[in-house]
Amino acid sequence: MKKSLIALAVLSAFAGVASAQSSVTLSGSLDAGLNRTAGVTKMAGAGSSRNAVTFSGVEDLGNGNSAFFTLNHRFNIQSGTQNGANTTTAGNSSADAGQQFYRNAFVGLKNNDIGDIRLGRILMPDQEINGGFEAWNGGDGAAAVHSDGRGANPAQAELRANQAIYVRSASLGGLVLHAASARRLGDTNQTNAVAPRGLGAVYTFGPATVALATDRNNNDVSTVGAYAKYDFGAAIVFAQYERGDVSATSTAKDKRITLSARIPVGDFTYKVGVRSMNRSDFVGSAKKVGVGLEYNLSKRTQLYTSIGKTSGDDFEVNNNSAATIGTPAVANAVVATNNRKATADIGIWHKF
Repeated sequence: MKKSLIALAVLSAFAGVASAQSSVTLSGSLDAGLNRTAGVTKMAGAGSSRNAVTFSGVEDLGNGNSAFFTLNHRFNIQSGTQNGANTTTAGNSSADAGQQFYRNAFVGLKNNDIGDIRLGRILMPDQEINGGFEAWNGGDGAAAVHSDGRGANPAQAELRANQAIYVRSASLGGLVLHAASARRLGDTNQTNAVAPRGLGAVYTFGPATVALATDRNNNDVSTVGAYAKYDFGAAIVFAQYERGDVSATSTAKDKRITLSARIPVGDFTYKVGVRSMNRSDFVGSAKKVGVGLEYNLSKRTQLYTSIGKTSGDDFEVNNNSAATIGTPAVANAVVATNNRKATADIGIWHKF
């Protein structure tokens, strides 16, 4: 009901306004380098968002009103193929050959005093919010310690939602509220399919920002998160806490806590972070430590390198195996030989 009232308020603000100026922007970035993971070296970028092309536009409708859109396409620079492509499933987070803008595709209306409403394929609130609370901006490079914003099992993550409506308030004295809902999808990858929904709140006061968010995705997997960051000037410190379902059919929970910092020194930026992970149905826990260094050749071009090391029981391996869901276990033998090896990357990132 509240979401409906907000949406109606936003829409009603546009009645009788006249068209004014509009603009369309092409932006994106290219990131290529060498990545070494599990003892294998290959060419890759340091994050799934770093090889992308985005079309976006804004039209000023007058009286503090505007219309806007975003279309985001991501690709693998080493092959030119679509990032995340998966032709065996039609899940929300996966992409098939026909989804050219599977990352984000939406159109919306905004009123400066009320907020905005977006319609299309959209990240749910927890994932929309949490990327800004980690030193690597939610990236998935060698050293990143992002909490991931999902239930424990990547096969059921479903971070995005099709046929979604996302409402976001204007700043209310530093507080911004988020709410989203989407249509239930019944494809073969979603046997426990429900209607995705999420709520979030972000409060900024001076150099500090705190946030709370929760999502329930199409696979009936829920995540709750609390986030904070503080800009000390000489460094920005970040914290994330997330607790998520392992699956819709399990009572087990996955908990992740991260602490990280970004330290700018002239054209250099130093990064350091640690992530703790444990699952209630597993014996033991895991920890990842990451360090990174960036050097700005210009405002748009950057050189980077980083290294990360996981110790303990690496749940990422177990999570990719459906057989382990809901089954008490310790880490399997693959962890000892592969995922406990240090990961590293070095490359160049150009933004346009």
